[in-house]
Amino acid sequence: LNIIGNTVAVMNNSELKKIVLSKVEKNKINSQLNTSEIIRTMEENYTKCFNFFIKLNKDDAFFGSSPEILLKKEGVKLSSAALAGTSDKKDDLNTIKEIEEHQYVLDHIKSTFIKYCPSIKISETVKLKMNYAYHLYSEIKGRMKTDSPILEIINNLYPTPALSGYPKEEAIKKIRTTEIFDRGYYGGLIGFYNQNDNGSFFVPIRSALKRKNEIYFFAGGGITEKSESLKEWKETEIKLKHIKSIIVPE
Repeated sequence: LNIIGNTVAVMNNSELKKIVLSKVEKNKINSQLNTSEIIRTMEENYTKCFNFFIKLNKDDAFFGSSPEILLKKEGVKLSSAALAGTSDKKDDLNTIKEIEEHQYVLDHIKSTFIKYCPSIKISETVKLKMNYAYHLYSEIKGRMKTDSPILEIINNLYPTPALSGYPKEEAIKKIRTTEIFDRGYYGGLIGFYNQNDNGSFFVPIRSALKRKNEIYFFAGGGITEKSESLKEWKETEIKLKHIKSIIVPE
């Protein structure tokens, strides 16, 4: 909580408008993961998410259930979504803080798409209901004038302010001096593309890493100058319920 409060104080005297701070929770695990049961649980309970399970080696695995698509490319057609602002109470997403937090993500995706697409379409922002929370959600679509490599577009798009902050470079610098751990796979991307350069990529939030007899759960929250420390902490706890329910279904 002190870190959140100190970050808000720093933001009041800087150009940094938003920063996404994450935390990791470590737990002991006494047995091997039931891979098929985890996959079944994700597929049954989180139908709106991109569910994945990656076996890293005999003992380790990275898995999760992401509600956040970064980019989908089909020929010259691009689509993405801004997902930011989280609460277990739908009406709490009406606050200026949550709306601004979402807008930073939307503006970043829009500015990236404009580099490739003569025109773009942005859907109405809705309150997306997940099992444990509501999110502000907007879809962005565009059609490129000429085809561009998917990895080039991703390089310009990632990370969005939903994972880093705004402005992006300033936020990343602050994250590196604030967080005392490496985000690892949680700070990366997961997806696929084919030989025609079409594919989809997702942000691996709501994820966990198993290493031998330990399991690490990851969660993050967007901090702005309007943030309240206790509320931001609660937001990360809400998000952790998603991935924890996959290990121990309620």
